[in-house]
Amino acid sequence: MAKISRVQFSGGEIVRTVKRYIITGGIIVVVLIAFVMVGKYMQGRKAARGVQETELTKNKFKGNEKAPIRIVIYSDFQCPSCAHGSAVAESIFADLKNKVSVEYRYFPLQMHKWAWEAAAFAECAADQDKFWEYHDLLFKKQAEWSKEGRPTASFLEFAMALKLDMEKIGTCVTDEKTLQRIQKDKESGEQLQVSSTPTVFINDKRFVGGKQFDADGKKYIAEELKKTGIDWKYTSTPLPPSPIPAQISSNPKVGHESHPHPVPVTAQPAVNTVPAAVVEKKEVTHSPGTPRKTLGAGETAGQTTATSKA
Repeated sequence: MAKISRVQFSGGEIVRTVKRYIITGGIIVVVLIAFVMVGKYMQGRKAARGVQETELTKNKFKGNEKAPIRIVIYSDFQCPSCAHGSAVAESIFADLKNKVSVEYRYFPLQMHKWAWEAAAFAECAADQDKFWEYHDLLFKKQAEWSKEGRPTASFLEFAMALKLDMEKIGTCVTDEKTLQRIQKDKESGEQLQVSSTPTVFINDKRFVGGKQFDADGKKYIAEELKKTGIDWKYTSTPLPPSPIPAQISSNPKVGHESHPHPVPVTAQPAVNTVPAAVVEKKEVTHSPGTPRKTLGAGETAGQTTATSKA
């Protein structure tokens, strides 16, 4: 039989070999960490580019389609910080006019009981080309309706104030297709790792919270415009007033009931017309072409909670 030669290692050689493996292992760990960090960075860059590559939602968009500054806002109508974010966006739009575009996308959070219902009415107002007017009323009156036991009466009053076709509103808010459009917005946000509201994309930059949008977002816009020879002098947008305490509804037909009343719409704003899927957080059928995953209304995929940011 062939003899197996045995190689004898001295103590010094063993120590040097172990050290070599430790150094090599350390290098591998560093490389892996760097790879993960670069991957996350590129994922964020890819997500941001994805916002710019998406089609505009014509009925929730305002401004110049070819503007150098494109703002996409993922927002929740019951989120106090989103009210501030809305005021920030409006101040930017008022200052810059055709140099900016603003697009709203629904991202109702599970923590806000009436966010889906508010979004449904806003979407139906959009069908009648009154999205921004309805959007403004929701945020202007947020401190009032968000504290009501059931704000359906307020939502209908807003629609009446804007002279919307109430029969169409009634049909629209009870149509599951309306919820699918809201869900489609929310899913697009989830694909961009949105988890808090408001989350704002300005071209390829992400800003979270009304305060960051106001400070860092405006600063970034000014820097981008400066590259094109435009010197924009921006100012800070004041925070909205604190929410008022809960109020008893002035409409005796509404009171503080929180269960659905599927009654057809009439001219009376006390009627509740919202689908049970909105109120009871049941499954909403996903829009065609989106991943079919069971989500509760207002629930973020892959997460237990989502938050509103100041």
